[in-house]
Amino acid sequence: MRPLDRTVFVANITSLPTDIDVRIDGGPPPTERQHVRRFEATSDANGYFTLPPVHRVAALKLNAAAAPLTAIDITFHPEYGQPENWLDVVFA
Repeated sequence: MRPLDRTVFVANITSLPTDIDVRIDGGPPPTERQHVRRFEATSDANGYFTLPPVHRVAALKLNAAAAPLTAIDITFHPEYGQPENWLDVVFA
């Protein structure tokens, strides 16, 4: 992490609230206070969804669900050289 980064990588988000102020400290940079939000999106009937603008994301954990089929957890690594990133989900 660098000073003024807008993205923090965490090992586990299960206890992370959806909207909270945090203090980031440790190491040479001065202590920072940032507002943290967890983003969620639901796709339309065609499977399209949009997240708010994010940067420096190494991976996204997605949960694809379509009742009555079993939900699928997917880890997706975006390609930043592309204007859009596509992910096809096939329920078996």
